[in-house]
Amino acid sequence: MSGLQEQLSDHGFGTPPIILDGVLRRFVPEGGKNPTGWIACNENHDSIVCVAGDWRTDKKVTVFESKSGSHTTKPKANYDVERRAQKIAAQHKIHTRNLDALESVHSVWNNATPCKTHPYLIRKQVSSGNLRVDNYGNLVVPMFDINGKHWNNQRINCHGSKFFSKGARVKGCFYPIGDLKNSETIFLCEGTATGLAVQSITGYPVLACLTASNLLHVGKAIRNKCPDTKIVITADNDQYGDNNTGKISAAAAAKETDGIVVLPRFKCTKTRPTDFNDLYILEGRSAVNSQIVETIYGK
Repeated sequence: MSGLQEQLSDHGFGTPPIILDGVLRRFVPEGGKNPTGWIACNENHDSIVCVAGDWRTDKKVTVFESKSGSHTTKPKANYDVERRAQKIAAQHKIHTRNLDALESVHSVWNNATPCKTHPYLIRKQVSSGNLRVDNYGNLVVPMFDINGKHWNNQRINCHGSKFFSKGARVKGCFYPIGDLKNSETIFLCEGTATGLAVQSITGYPVLACLTASNLLHVGKAIRNKCPDTKIVITADNDQYGDNNTGKISAAAAAKETDGIVVLPRFKCTKTRPTDFNDLYILEGRSAVNSQIVETIYGK
């Protein structure tokens, strides 16, 4: 494998470890002080491929060597190996960016004050729970992973516009409402206001996933950790466009997690309501409770 080492050295990576198992490893690049370099290597019956890069400079290179010693031709059989290595590298880059954002995420939360009231919550007619307000008057919604690590904040301004912390993790994270311990049923939903309304009405713990696509990732995390727990997805009914994103995303999550989807139904759609918080505001607590009970228990 001296040809691979020579190629990597020529590209300025020094002599990183070449271990043919497809696992991404970190190393200190030539002239560096920290392990910002990464490398993943694999082989098939006639050739070896290594994908290496440096997160500090965003430099990336793929090098090949046939087992006969030649490294002038890119072996077709190693395209899949290269793609897998690049996928792993991309995932590690995202994870590194998420870690880098943690200081800012925690600073925002620690410097925010407990929320007593907020224009957004007043309009949504829900309580503030354990939410906070930052120095700019934004509602701060903390997001945790399944192990309780705080990865992100969603901030909501007084007009209802929402934004996440830059570079921070969203996938698989949620805002937990209620006591999750020993609960036989856990609800998932998209928005914070929906979660606060559903938890208040049903008494069950709710995880607000904060995006439609995140229902799937949070649902899978819950199912892996709590295999016997009933998962109920109180979906958004985005029925006014070409694609009902809320319904489609909830159905995909339910299919993967053996969950149940509850879709809100409205007597009047003049105001274009979509979620269970809208149903609560328009038709009251009993309408929310009865639709959920009817879907889950067939009553």
